[in-house]
Amino acid sequence: MPCSKIGIAYETFVVTHVDFHQVCSSTFVKQIWINSIILQNPVVSSTIYDIRYYLKFFWEFIAGFCSVSNSTWVDAVTSFSALRIVSPMAIDKQNLRIQAQIILDSSILTAQVVLTRHLLAIRRTTTENQFVSGLNANVYLSYSSPDLNNTNIPKMWPRVYNNCSCLNYRGCPHSILINNSHQQSVTIPGMIGDCFIGDATLASTLESYYNSACFSLLHKESSKNVSLLLNSSSNHFLTNSTIQMFFNETMIDSWSTEIMFESFY
Repeated sequence: MPCSKIGIAYETFVVTHVDFHQVCSSTFVKQIWINSIILQNPVVSSTIYDIRYYLKFFWEFIAGFCSVSNSTWVDAVTSFSALRIVSPMAIDKQNLRIQAQIILDSSILTAQVVLTRHLLAIRRTTTENQFVSGLNANVYLSYSSPDLNNTNIPKMWPRVYNNCSCLNYRGCPHSILINNSHQQSVTIPGMIGDCFIGDATLASTLESYYNSACFSLLHKESSKNVSLLLNSSSNHFLTNSTIQMFFNETMIDSWSTEIMFESFY
């Protein structure tokens, strides 16, 4: 009897498993926690960047990155699963595993490249067209003269961070300083400020969310009420890996495949 199947779909004999970075399953990306972040009044200055005012939006971005990364993984695996393997000869288990791994690697890499390019296009469109940030992180409204009797119409002026103007299309990434309880300026590890909160988020790390002391500087609540990130929970990323590094790999910490050879024949 002639063969009734030209090829066998990968979904028939390949099972995939993925572990995203621990932050994607943490309290920090849950909407109830994000909504609980108090929006502190920003410091009124053209040169001071108060990260505590932007933390809610910082976590909105990361939660969004986790969501889109999960969708990208599902789409890539779905596309891979629908492909068929065709061979005029019998294939042993080892070669079958290698071939399936190569095809899946290619599907995931393609999805990651496309996603990263889309984000880059959005960022360049935003910065090069000098859009005004909804959080006013790149501009501020002011009169050209401090004279209160001045009848001039107020204008939008670019913010300046460390002598860098937000008119610069590359942005103005800079370290974050916060006054502690003793009114001493303290650098927050891994947290980066910039003219747009999206760029600031991508350039930042999550170092402060592994450390209770740093966490307490950023948030009024005690770290005892929140489960911080764990150094031992990541297989691939480091504590000082940037969010951009996470996003480039669709937040995937590790993934694996299982070949059910019996289902292939």
